[in-house]
Amino acid sequence: MQKLYKFFSSSRLALLLLLTFAVSMAVATFVENDYGTKTAWIIIYDSWWFEMVMVGLAFSFIANIFKYNLLKKEKWAILLFHLSFIVIILGAGITRYTSYGGVMRIREGQSSNVVISDINFLSVTITDGKTSKTVKEKRSFSSIKNNDFTLKTDFEGATVAVSYKDYVEDAIAEVVEDEKHGEPPLLEMVVTEGNGRNTIYLKKGEIEKIGEHQHEIGFNSDKKGIINIVEENGAFSIDSPHDLDFFIMSSQQAGVIPKDSLHAITLRTLYRSGDISFVPLTYFESGIFHLKSESEDSKENDKMKDDALLVNVSVNDAEKPLNILYREGFLPTHHEVNIDNLRVILSYGAGAIETPFSIQLNDFQLERYPPGSSSPSAYASEVTILDNDEKTPFRIFMNNVLDYRGYRFFRLVMILMKKELFFLLIMIV
Repeated sequence: MQKLYKFFSSSRLALLLLLTFAVSMAVATFVENDYGTKTAWIIIYDSWWFEMVMVGLAFSFIANIFKYNLLKKEKWAILLFHLSFIVIILGAGITRYTSYGGVMRIREGQSSNVVISDINFLSVTITDGKTSKTVKEKRSFSSIKNNDFTLKTDFEGATVAVSYKDYVEDAIAEVVEDEKHGEPPLLEMVVTEGNGRNTIYLKKGEIEKIGEHQHEIGFNSDKKGIINIVEENGAFSIDSPHDLDFFIMSSQQAGVIPKDSLHAITLRTLYRSGDISFVPLTYFESGIFHLKSESEDSKENDKMKDDALLVNVSVNDAEKPLNILYREGFLPTHHEVNIDNLRVILSYGAGAIETPFSIQLNDFQLERYPPGSSSPSAYASEVTILDNDEKTPFRIFMNNVLDYRGYRFFRLVMILMKKELFFLLIMIV
């Protein structure tokens, strides 16, 4: 006990811990600026060694109170200095281990009681149709840390394992030729509907519904009454139930394809039908999907785009790859694979927390600086707390948070997604 007291009361230890703490906070500031808050938490704030620094500082302050006999009346100022740090660290520990936070997504004029947690879990559900088992593990991934992991569990005598393969930020799919492992023939198309532009891939025989009026486009489909692109021996033709406008980009030639006629076409030609346009880009005789990052470097990770967690799923000696999509602030999507008569369902992301009351967003107010600047100067939101039959109005703005039944709501953030406004209400319990 005496050795522990001497260790924690050492001035050198206190100085080393304070220096480590200061350097860590400085590095975290740069990491957060370059890679985002999530990465700063994963690399520094949520690491075990940062916790040890905080605990070591608390014990060091306590030990030094007795070492320098700070309980005397004439040393009360120095005592308060040490006690304040101890209280701060104690409060940080209580918040860290007993509270949770997340975002509540609300449209203006609507209400919600669902909070999307800020803690991510890798969830694995295994079933044989009769019994099932679910395993959850807290996980965080970043492009600048070692993400390796292997999750193993036993199910009905079989060993099921999920192992890390890769993590791709701002993931987009591309197809590359692969004669050995490639899928059946694929047609890559760029489709424009309204103000949106998407890339789709059609296998032979598949049909895709596009646009507000659900136009159907098929690739070597047997269905009648649809826009059907046909490939035969490397030559392409198109059949449509109505006239199609076309524009050949290479020759700048435009024209109209009459309806109900099979017409020879070339790839990279623009076709227009009503409220949609599409361009058949590339044909893959034997292609395989590959995920790549759309951002040029890891500093440009876009929160409004999906990241992808690539894993290998094995049951005993059989193994299959699986891609899991993830987007920060959204509920996870489920992806499954069948191996040796077992169905393995995986998801990665946050969980949903239901509050015992709802928050209704009545009005979101945004003030800007004087004319000539588009920068916002202040945010405010008029909300109503809906708790059974009780309705309580409240105004949330800077430094005026909403505390209700142990929940704290603050910092309303506005985002535009698919031409709809959403507001994220940040919550901490």
